[in-house]
Amino acid sequence: MLNVYIVDDEPLARAELRFLLEQTKLVQIIGESEDLEEILLDSQFEQIDCVFLDIQLGVNNGLELAKQLQLSIRKPEIIFATAYDEYALQAFEVNAFDYILKPFEPERVQSAVEKLVAKKEQHRLRRWKN
Repeated sequence: MLNVYIVDDEPLARAELRFLLEQTKLVQIIGESEDLEEILLDSQFEQIDCVFLDIQLGVNNGLELAKQLQLSIRKPEIIFATAYDEYALQAFEVNAFDYILKPFEPERVQSAVEKLVAKKEQHRLRRWKN
């Protein structure tokens, strides 16, 4: 199971993404917030494997949060979940794992989660072999 955190300033988008992620049966949602500060202050931050992150967060920018997350010791994977396709290049410049567009398609969410689970499993097997 992946521990995921959702950051989106739109309650309906958070609810839809939460529902789709729960349908994968591969994730545990350990938190969600509407802004940048909450995730960094969350007591479970060190347990987060992946952050599903919107680009436009009111006056804030999800790309800035992604940069902050990459500076953390844990460095959770970032999957941008946004309505803005024009930020895709910038997202991958901050080492995003994936980029999914709103409105969310269940198959696309499932695919992103499955790819991340496969990556985590490969990493775990490599560590086990060494």
